[in-house]
Amino acid sequence: MSNHSDHTPWYLLAGLLVLSLFIPPRQQGKNKFPATAKPFPVGDPPNIVVNNPIPQTRVEKSTDKVPVWKDRHFIIQCLILLATLVIARIYYCQLLAMTRNNELSRDALYSVQRAFIIPAKPTTEIDEYDTVNGMRRQKPLKLLEFTYRWENVGNTPAVGLVTAVGKVVQTDELTEQEFITTLVDKFTAKSALGPKATLDSGTLRDDETFLTDQPGVPRFMWGWIVYRDVFPNIKTHVTEWCWKIDTSNGVRWKLDESGKRSGTPQITATACTHHNCVDEFCEDYGNIRGLSPAN
Repeated sequence: MSNHSDHTPWYLLAGLLVLSLFIPPRQQGKNKFPATAKPFPVGDPPNIVVNNPIPQTRVEKSTDKVPVWKDRHFIIQCLILLATLVIARIYYCQLLAMTRNNELSRDALYSVQRAFIIPAKPTTEIDEYDTVNGMRRQKPLKLLEFTYRWENVGNTPAVGLVTAVGKVVQTDELTEQEFITTLVDKFTAKSALGPKATLDSGTLRDDETFLTDQPGVPRFMWGWIVYRDVFPNIKTHVTEWCWKIDTSNGVRWKLDESGKRSGTPQITATACTHHNCVDEFCEDYGNIRGLSPAN
């Protein structure tokens, strides 16, 4: 369907309206000579006395008046005006419908093509280090490593990425200040995350006791990412996640033959009350969005 409107009816109406202006109005009456006025007789013209003024003939006008609403000129103009208003209304409605359809088509296309980053499942590993801060250790140090990942499930690249991850052992959920002022990785802003690709936003390390000490106190892990689309004049996107780990029944260890813990722990977590959202559905969208390099 063409988006160009057919203006032919407008041209026709304009032509009719201009034409109606040249339609002469109905004559209200004709001047009549009074019955006393007599025409000159055929023959020689009468003698005219120059010094005597010429008598003025009284002209009487017809008192027959036609109502305005019966005037053909007036009726035609009213009909053309009415038709113009009707067609203008039709064209206005069509224009609104076309505008809405274009907006819906654009939004639908954008929702399919845009970048959309979600948190991928993190990994938990136990690794040994024989050198810490440049100092070689006699006994290797075992550390828990939590690596957090993001995945772009959209169909276009995401650019200007800024990520943050954090963890803490505490009774209450995170405050807004704790959530924002975490380990921020702004170096990722120089990269782009292609469609169907993943990004490691950071690895947090801690001693094994992180999951064993204070078993009645929850562990909170969280992260957020700010990114932009490759499309111009598009809002900045935000994705947030937060998990709560109950170590009393949310952490399982494998045991060796001697009964000691071995291998990687199996962790089960539940979603926090806040900070599991995207874009404007996040309560702190304005604060997180402001950390984007574009702002």
